[in-house]
Amino acid sequence: MTLLQRLPTIRAKLGSVIVFAVGLTIAFVYLILGFGFHVFQVREHLGELLLAGALGAGTALVIARWVARGMTQPLRDMARAARRMEAGDYGQRVHTDSRDEVGQLAQAFNRMSAELEQLERLRRDLVANVSHELKTPISALRAHLENLLDGV
Repeated sequence: MTLLQRLPTIRAKLGSVIVFAVGLTIAFVYLILGFGFHVFQVREHLGELLLAGALGAGTALVIARWVARGMTQPLRDMARAARRMEAGDYGQRVHTDSRDEVGQLAQAFNRMSAELEQLERLRRDLVANVSHELKTPISALRAHLENLLDGV
């Protein structure tokens, strides 16, 4: 389980990613310009400041994209499983360790999938039983009619 999966809501996760991204950008600016940088020296170091901001923001965006991809993986898994269920494979389940809304959705999806699988099994059994029950009286009637035609 990753650190973000321990957070209770998507809002908390996104807030954490944003705070991290801003902090990382500021850290890049301080590292490149040094801690002795003063606000009135902005014009002298404008190029370095822009470079540091761009590097920090770029790094933060790459990390945020990686984190967001991990956060949405259960949704992609559910979409893939739903397409398989649409084709009739009701044995699909989605694994997630997340405790947020996406994790709750995955748990509900798994319960729904199990219920659909059971209902499909019951439907198949019912059709087989009804088919058998319909064939039995028809066979008996056929035999009786054949006997009547044969004069028995």
